[in-house]
Amino acid sequence: PVNLPYKEGRTELPLYAVFIDNRLSVWTYETARMLFGSARRREPPVRIRVIVAVWSSGRIVWSEDVINGGPPYKTGRVRMTRLKEFLRSIESEGLFEDMGLRLSHTSPDSVYTSVVVRDGPKYLAMHSEHELWEARPEFVGTSRGIEVLEGRNREDVWDEWAADYMLFRWFWEEVKEGMLSLIPEDGRIEKDIVFDLYVHP
Repeated sequence: PVNLPYKEGRTELPLYAVFIDNRLSVWTYETARMLFGSARRREPPVRIRVIVAVWSSGRIVWSEDVINGGPPYKTGRVRMTRLKEFLRSIESEGLFEDMGLRLSHTSPDSVYTSVVVRDGPKYLAMHSEHELWEARPEFVGTSRGIEVLEGRNREDVWDEWAADYMLFRWFWEEVKEGMLSLIPEDGRIEKDIVFDLYVHP
C-alpha cells in the first residue's frame, strides 16, 4: 500500500527511503524550476530524487543534498544491528499504527518529499512539501499549506501550528534524521544510478 523508489535494472524495494517525487505535470514546471533551479522544458529534472534509501541487505544509497536529493549518489553498507535498532525505535513509538502521520501535507500536482519505512505489512509513509519550500527564507509550511511569511517570523508561525501538525513535523524530523544517521562516513560514488517509482496498485 506504499510507493517506493527502486533502482532501474533492479526490482528489490528498499526498507527505508526519503525521496522527492518529481514526476511533473505541465503546470508544476515553474515550481520545479524555482525549487531545483535546473528544470528546462527540453531537459526535464530527475523524476525521482532520492535523499537516502536502505535495503534489507544493508546496502545504502544516498545523496549529499539532504533537502533536494538527486545525483550524484554514493553507496555503502549499514551494519544490520543499526538497521534493527532503527526499526525497533519506530515500532516502540507506535509510528506504524499512527494514522495521523499518513496524512499528506501536499498541494495538488505538487513536488514533495516522502519519508517511508516498511516492515513486512506494516509501514509508515509521510508526505510533505514543507522542506522544499522552507529552503527558501520567505516561505513556511503550516497545516493549511505553504504560506508566504510576509514579514512574520517563522517562530511565530510555528507557535500557531495545530497540535496534530506539530506532532507530524516532530516525527518527520525524528524519522528522517534517524535514516540520515545510518549513512556511513565513507562511500563510493556511482554515477549511473537512476531511480524510478514503484506505484502500488
